[in-house]
Amino acid sequence: MSHSPAAPRRPGALNATVACSIASAPGTFAGALAVVAGGRPLAERNVEQAVQEDPQLLGLPAGTTTADLKAMAGPATAATLPALATAVAAAVLAWLPPSGRYAEQLGNGMRNAPAPQPPAAFSG
Repeated sequence: MSHSPAAPRRPGALNATVACSIASAPGTFAGALAVVAGGRPLAERNVEQAVQEDPQLLGLPAGTTTADLKAMAGPATAATLPALATAVAAAVLAWLPPSGRYAEQLGNGMRNAPAPQPPAAFSG
């Protein structure tokens, strides 16, 4: 008659860490919702206070007012939407598996092989 050994018990510190992680998840979620819901007014208030106190801390010329800052900003969506679209496209392309000759190289164990170069041009 053979008895299999009992699995070792988890240390108490590990159990406490897991319990704290589980307990902190709802608080983190609630904090994220609060930031999303009220983040913009809070950020605007912080920037306005910083501009009023010392605009040079933000890299702005001395004497800059909040109205000047809003005039300098302009419509932010015109600049941020293309940048956001480019970042999303780059993330999607990085996530996709390789195709074509690069996939063949990866499949043949040539992961660190140099990239193929075009044939040299002939001068005559």
